[in-house]
Amino acid sequence: QGGEVLIKDQRCPLLGRVTLDQIIVDVTVLESCQIGDEAILFGADLLISELAEKAGTISWELFTQIMPRVPRVY
Repeated sequence: QGGEVLIKDQRCPLLGRVTLDQIIVDVTVLESCQIGDEAILFGADLLISELAEKAGTISWELFTQIMPRVPRVY
């Protein structure tokens, strides 16, 4: 409940539930959005601890649930 991602520096809410390793995001707040636009799941402007609190868990559980095919940028 209440999960968000950052796209073009805008917080966009998640729609529904996470399905395996896919999500659906409401991008209606954006002026434009195209396939290939970067979606940030967590980082400096969207803390993993914030997402974990909304999910009723801890940050480490969320980190370990991300499938290996999702690219990581450190």
